[in-house]
Order: sequence, then C-alpha cells, then structure tokens
Amino acid sequence: MRGFPLMNLLILAGLLALLVVPLARVNTPGVKPAVEMSGPADAVAVVPVRVVLRFVHAPQEVAIAVEGKPLALRGNGLERTAEAQLPMGDGALEFSLKATWEALPGAGPGMMEVKVAPDGREEQMQNVWSDQAGAPVDEVARFTWRKRP
Repeated sequence: MRGFPLMNLLILAGLLALLVVPLARVNTPGVKPAVEMSGPADAVAVVPVRVVLRFVHAPQEVAIAVEGKPLALRGNGLERTAEAQLPMGDGALEFSLKATWEALPGAGPGMMEVKVAPDGREEQMQNVWSDQAGAPVDEVARFTWRKRP
C-alpha cells in the first residue's frame, strides 16, 4: 500500500509539468505564440478592374459609382472606360449605373453595354436598357464569378 500514494504523487507531478511547460513557453521573452489570422469567409478583396461602357446612342450624361463613390470615366461619344481598384466580396462586383439620353425623333430607348474585366477573371457583359426613348437609366449592375478552388 505504500507504493500507491507515491505513484499518485508522480502522476500528479507529471500532469503539472505538462501544464507548466506550455505556460513557460508563452511567458518566455522572445517567444511569441502562433496566432492564426483567419478572416471571415465573406471577406472583401480589392482588385484591379476595367469597366467598358458602350452605347447605341451617345448619352447626355453617364455615371458609374461603387459604394456611393463615383469612378472617373474616360472617353466620349459611344464608349467610356474606367479603371479602378474595386471591392470584390464573395466573388462579386456591384456598382450603380446612371445615364440619360436626349429624346431624338425616331430613336429607340437608350442602351448601354457594360463589360467588366477584373484582374485574373474572365470578362463579363450585361446590357442595360432605358424604358423608352429619352428615359434615364438608374440601375445597380452585379457581376459574379465562381469561387476559385
């Protein structure tokens, strides 16, 4: 029976040693614990994007904005382009489009072709139409890509 209490003391000492060693490593100067930097699954990345707007009839005014911030458009007439760093959350880009056209006799509704090419992803295209000749467009365009494995 004498060996039993000694065995319990050895087991208890071993368990305490297992607890003390990790604590000593954390509190030792110069040794930093590993910290895993994991963000949420829907983290938003900022990517370089080229947006091309083409029109059937030249608009009087056109604007594109991301999260309320306007993008600078280059060009005039039937084509405008913008290049910017845009937020791409969950494999998607979203921005607002506004355009107005002059109501010309015999002209149909205004139409713009929107092409988007984020860096490293395939170009996509959508057409946005006004309701009738001279009617303005105020829409949100959303482009999505499959997540990379």
